[in-house]
Amino acid sequence: MGATQSDISSFVGLWLDEIAEELRDETHAQRLAEFQKEQGRGKNLATVILEFDQSFSKDWQSRDWRLSRIGGKSALAKLNQRLQQQYKVAVSTARLASAMTDSQATPELKAVVRDISRFARRTATS
Repeated sequence: MGATQSDISSFVGLWLDEIAEELRDETHAQRLAEFQKEQGRGKNLATVILEFDQSFSKDWQSRDWRLSRIGGKSALAKLNQRLQQQYKVAVSTARLASAMTDSQATPELKAVVRDISRFARRTATS
């Protein structure tokens, strides 16, 4: 008997939490570099790092925050490894995008899709 969609959804949720933890250090380093560029001018580096670490540790407690900050490509690759091992399926970015509703897409994602669409139309008419 195969796994139900509910079973898979439960596993995916757990896996995403595990994946976020696996990507925590990488996410921390990337966000710290951005924070240092934005906030670090004229401040002691130790102070900048301390301020960032306190904020990051607090924010990391929120599942939504964690999942919105980890690298999407890395997370999808790790999720696909688990899906392939457990269920012999994979998820592509195109498949995810087609399943996403308009309300789930961030303004940034919508802007990227619009830009790609415009570029594709210009290229097709050239």
